[in-house]
Amino acid sequence: MGCDVIQTETETTVRGPPVGQLKSIGLIDMEPMTDAFLTASVLAAVAVGAPLQGRNLKDTERHNVTRILGISNQRVKECNRIKAMIDELGEFYRAWWNR
Repeated sequence: MGCDVIQTETETTVRGPPVGQLKSIGLIDMEPMTDAFLTASVLAAVAVGAPLQGRNLKDTERHNVTRILGISNQRVKECNRIKAMIDELGEFYRAWWNR
């Protein structure tokens, strides 16, 4: 997404790109790390740039779209996390749009 990642044996540091330069994730299969989809969804909602080469979606002309696959197990956690994320991002959008 345009971030710098520094990983050591004990920690991971992520520094985002300059404001307005966060790249879309594009197409991603998150099956090996399903719990991270919550964070990825929020970041994807504010990403404006085109994804890295090879991750772009072929069925849309918009360059800042993210499609997350492999997270169906998130429907059966303490709640349906996928629906919760859709609902809460919708609230965020409505609040931003009506400000």
